[in-house]
Amino acid sequence: MRLDPKTHAVSQQELAPMLGITTRRVRQIVADGWFSANDEGKYVLRDAIAGYGAMMKAAAERRHNPTNDRLNTAKAEMVEARIRKFDADHITMAEALALFDDVSGAFLGMMNGLPALITTDPRERERIDAIVASDCQRLSEKWAVLREELRTGKPAKHRALELED
Repeated sequence: MRLDPKTHAVSQQELAPMLGITTRRVRQIVADGWFSANDEGKYVLRDAIAGYGAMMKAAAERRHNPTNDRLNTAKAEMVEARIRKFDADHITMAEALALFDDVSGAFLGMMNGLPALITTDPRERERIDAIVASDCQRLSEKWAVLREELRTGKPAKHRALELED
């Protein structure tokens, strides 16, 4: 027996597998007006297939709509601008660590030069040098802990030294 697709009507349960969709999706497509049921609550096969095809074509056109393309391009440009701003406002960890090393090294170097600036007396210079060397060692140890915290982003699990004010 040959079916006439122009007049042959099928139920929602028969139509869904033919279109490769669920019965719920059939109801959604009908509610959106792409095709409709006849008086018996069945769907003329030709009309249902044509309506489903038109709906799929419209969906594809919406995805490739120049307006959507412009919108997506604008969104991508906004994201790129945010990334550029973030990059401009922030420095890399390598840069932060290098700056930390430069500043702390310069400070310790300046401290080590203080005894010669304070006195020319060899005994006094030796005494001041011992004081400065001790303090430089203490600072160096504290800064090593701070540098590691900066590098990892976490407080040191076991601080070698409690940081003092």
